Amino acid sequence: METHRTSPEPEARRRSTRSRRKDAEPLDSIWLEREAVRYVARWESSRRGVEAVLDRKVRQRCDRTGESPDEALSRVPEIVEALVDRGYVDDRRFATQLLERLRREGRSRAQIRFQLHRKGVPDSLTLELTRSADPEDELADELSAAWRMARRRALGPFCRDPERRAAQRERHLAALARQGFSSEIAHRVIDAETPDDAESSDASDSSDSSDSSEGPMTRPPCT
Repeated sequence: METHRTSPEPEARRRSTRSRRKDAEPLDSIWLEREAVRYVARWESSRRGVEAVLDRKVRQRCDRTGESPDEALSRVPEIVEALVDRGYVDDRRFATQLLERLRREGRSRAQIRFQLHRKGVPDSLTLELTRSADPEDELADELSAAWRMARRRALGPFCRDPERRAAQRERHLAALARQGFSSEIAHRVIDAETPDDAESSDASDSSDSSDSSEGPMTRPPCT
């Protein structure tokens, strides 16, 4: 029996109809606010991020309709400011959530700062959230992140094949360097004798249940 597959055309027509209906509405503050609220209801974002989304939506609509985008674009900052006042947009909240996720992924401080900047977080807030008062704490955080990245990528002591590990040592060092880790951190992790060194060198890892939930060190093949 042949499987009946619904043609994508009806859905495409529905999207086109919705788009034309929206384009027929006045390009005013009400339209801008509705588009902004629809976006922030789905995605956490920075102030600059929401401004960029509205800018893009206005320009895309005007490309379709031939309208002038100038007046609508001039209203974008006040629309976003209203969302900030209502608590819908909060740079600190967004930056903190993104920072925590990137740390869990094992990203370096340099990578985290780059991503926060790219997402529109103000530089002053980025520095506040990523700078440690104690240089030793800063080094420990960076080493912890490098261990997590090495575990995820099966680098250094997390490589199951000793011969392959030795042959790919420089490649493993380069992988951590590309993630923004210093040469010192990369060598300490890649040249560690065993994965058990991660537990002694990374005290914070023991409290991170999301990383240790993999079980008794089940390691993927070397990359």
